[in-house]
Order: sequence, then C-alpha cells, then structure tokens
Amino acid sequence: MFDPDVRAVLEESQRLGFLGERDISDVIEHARAFVEALGDVSGTVADLGSGGGVPGLVIAHDRPDLKLVLVDRREKRTDFLDRMVRRLRWTDRVSVVCSDV
Repeated sequence: MFDPDVRAVLEESQRLGFLGERDISDVIEHARAFVEALGDVSGTVADLGSGGGVPGLVIAHDRPDLKLVLVDRREKRTDFLDRMVRRLRWTDRVSVVCSDV
C-alpha cells in the first residue's frame, strides 16, 4: 500500500512539470527498484538530482529507517521538495539541499 499523501505530493510534482508524463503508479513502481537495490543499507542515503522527488520520496516512504538527503541544483525544485517534506512531517529524517554536485 502506498500512502495517499505521498502519492498526492508526486502528482503535484508532476503537475508542476518536475516529473514526466508517466502514470504515477508506474513512477512509484520504478522508484521501488531503488528501494530494493538498497537492501541492507543503513544510515544516510543521498538522492542526487532529486528533481521532483523520485526516487527519494518513494525511498523515504518505503524505508523510514533511513535518513535521506535530497539534492538538486534547481532552487525551484528544492523549495518544492522542502515544502513537501514538511507537509509529510518527515523533517526528522529527510533533508533537502540546493547544490550542484
């Protein structure tokens, strides 16, 4: 089951043009391959080039045991992600950084 609040955030990201035109269910399913690839990883994970929040927000949803750092160089997108992380009440485990890496 996928949290409808997180799905709504991804849909908003898509409306703003931060994600492609693919169906959000497909976007989530694709992002879950990253969750699977993390396997037994613990600690902090960085999503470089977070854009509209994929796969970072899906990882945060599926792996609440991890700390995530969402990094993107575009301030408009990191401002959006920061607001969404606060909306989802994930500020204790997800941070957003606007930087070129």
